[in-house]
Amino acid sequence: MSKTEIKVFNDENKLIDTLKSEIVAKAGNAPVDLLNLKSINKIENKAQYDTMIDGRKKLKKYLSTTKNSRLEITRQVDSFKKVFMDFEKQLTEPAEDILNYIEPIIQDFEEAEERERQRIYQERIQRLNEAGYSAVGEIMVNGIYQLTPDKISSMSDDEFQSWVDMGNAEKQRLEMLRQQEEQRLKEIEERERIANEKLAEANRLMAEMQAKMAELTAQEQALETAYEAPAPVTEPPMQTAPTIEFGVPEPIEPAPVEPVFTLCTESYNQGVQDAYNILKNSGYTPEGVPVTIKKSEYMEMILNLKK
Repeated sequence: MSKTEIKVFNDENKLIDTLKSEIVAKAGNAPVDLLNLKSINKIENKAQYDTMIDGRKKLKKYLSTTKNSRLEITRQVDSFKKVFMDFEKQLTEPAEDILNYIEPIIQDFEEAEERERQRIYQERIQRLNEAGYSAVGEIMVNGIYQLTPDKISSMSDDEFQSWVDMGNAEKQRLEMLRQQEEQRLKEIEERERIANEKLAEANRLMAEMQAKMAELTAQEQALETAYEAPAPVTEPPMQTAPTIEFGVPEPIEPAPVEPVFTLCTESYNQGVQDAYNILKNSGYTPEGVPVTIKKSEYMEMILNLKK
């Protein structure tokens, strides 16, 4: 739109020069004869003091006269200006009344619209949280999916629903992985529990077997000792006593000692068989492979323990 230039005065510069001349005619030119006052840095005597006082009086009069001369002209300009300002007000008052009326209505609508925008935004944030998204600063993140606040506010309902669906799918995938890992740990714990129980049972049976083996060994040793030659009897040293003569008695042969030994063969064999069955059906290698043992190997182990 082009600007329309309105020329109020035909020769504006000439008018300004004329008004300046009027001011000079009333106020006069600047008092050049007072310029020498600036050469005085400090009053030394009464004559300099009087000169300063007179100069100050003339300067104040000159300033007052110049200002009043200017006001005589600008007051007329201000009066001329006020005419147009009053006319402007006359034209703008109806428009200002309408503007003042509609401004609150527009503001109410904009505030309601902003409240609705915030409501929708908070509702979407809640739905994103339920779909597995979490806030990292102002960005909602779910795996590889990220949403900025502007994106959340500006997208359509259909587009937002697609992001919710992607979040739910990612949430389900992560939950499945978590459950699988939890199940794997439970299976490991169960295998360890069973292995520990079997190991404890094997240790118990082995302890029982070793106790029976020790008992059997002790019985065998007692039996072997019973058939060994009796230890020679050492005669006590002779003591000096009054000489008394007695008849020499006939030697008495010691009665044979029968060993007291009961071999629990049936109980022993049953214990050996039970221990073998446990070792046959239990035990694992570090890699989790079951360990079995042949009966011949097991019996050889028993015979080695007896040695």
